[in-house]
This record gives sequence, C-alpha cells and structure tokens, in this order.
Amino acid sequence: MPGESSFPSSRKYLYAATSPSPVRFSRTAGFIPRTYADDGDPLDVLVLCSEPIRPMSLVRVYPVGYFTIRDNGAMDDKILSIPFGDPMFNGYSALSDLPAHVSNEISHFFSVYKHLEPDTNAEVDSVHGRAEAVAVIREAFAAYDRVGSSVHPDCGAQEAAIRAGDLDALCAAAGNALEECSGAKDTGAIKALLREHGAVTALMTGSGAAVFGVFRDEGAARAAAQAAKRRWKQVYVAQPDRGGARVSR
Repeated sequence: MPGESSFPSSRKYLYAATSPSPVRFSRTAGFIPRTYADDGDPLDVLVLCSEPIRPMSLVRVYPVGYFTIRDNGAMDDKILSIPFGDPMFNGYSALSDLPAHVSNEISHFFSVYKHLEPDTNAEVDSVHGRAEAVAVIREAFAAYDRVGSSVHPDCGAQEAAIRAGDLDALCAAAGNALEECSGAKDTGAIKALLREHGAVTALMTGSGAAVFGVFRDEGAARAAAQAAKRRWKQVYVAQPDRGGARVSR
C-alpha cells in the first residue's frame, strides 16, 4: 500500500474533503485541501469506499491514479483515491489493480454528467497511473504554496480537534490560502460582518464561491444572516446533522 512518504513533510497525510453532489454517483467526490489545480480550484478527488461517506467529511486516503477530463475544451484532473483501512479496497495500490468495471463506470459517469447542463460537454481525455497521480498532487501542493498566502490551514490539528469535539481548536486551525488571490471583492466585508455577529471563524469556501461563518448557536447565526441579507441576496443558515448539512432560509 502506498505510504505517506510520497508527499512533503508539511503534508504528512493526504486528505480528501468530501462534497455534496447535485448528480447521483456511486463514488464519493470531493477535493484535496491545500492544493491549487490548473482550473483555479482545489484538486478534485474521487474516493473509492465500501461504505457511504457523509458530505463535508475529512478522509485520509492514498492515490491510485487519475483521470483527465476534457470539460468544455479545458482539461480537469480527477484524482482517484482509496481510504486507509477500507476493508474492500485497501488491497489495491494502483489503478491497474482495480476491476475494469470500476474504471469503465467512472469514465462513463464523466462522459454524461454534464448532459443536464445546457451547452456543456465533458469526456475522459486520458487515464494515468499512481506515479503520475502523485506528481500531479505534488504540483498542486506546490502551486498552493506559491500563491504566497499568509494563511494556511492545519489539517492535522483540525482532525485532532474534530476527534476531541473542540470547536475553538477546529476553527483556530482553519484557513484558506486562496482568499488572498481569489479576487473576490466582498470576502473581507462578509467575514467581518459574520465575526461582528459572533462567528467563531469566517472563511471563504474553495476558490471563492461563497463565504461561511461558524456559530455556536442558531440565534446568532440567524441574526448574522438577517444583517447579511441587507447587502447580499443569497444568504442561508445551514445546520449540521448526521446526514450532512441541512440548509434553511
């Protein structure tokens, strides 16, 4: 099984942060934190797992290969990974070891997943092995560091805080290095408003799609949302539960 030594010492473990998907798919999709891909977003990742993984989970994984998708003419890499300790998949160490059906299923998904969007298309351009995947991940880590941000999250500290149930430590270890290069005009103002209304922390998501705040109680979150709605149209309150985040207006 591939070990953690493939990556820089500052990233002792490779994590996949899972994301909710608007399209039904049998594999869990997400991104690799502290990476910066060619499309300006964190590096995408698919997780092969024998059990369902809830959205917004942090999973320690190792790569076995990657797919390059031609998405409306632009190239987009998708890392294929396996969680450490998964009883069904952790015997595989390379994409070539996997049953052919797995690769075919993923290729088919990426050939049709944009069909519901008008004037869009996507197809698998090429498939690569584990060594190439490691090289792509290394470059995405390096690109993230070249951004030159003064803020970097500590994934190890975040994992420890989650296990300990320590909200303050979790928020203290959070960060998004892309905030300083995203060009999103209102990020600072939104973060300041959320903090003024009691957010433990406030951060930009990904490469700038949204800004969120973490609150200790729903009342403070709703007060912040009401204040934010005076300046911005799309404001939501999300409450985490066992099935993932639940959004209410």
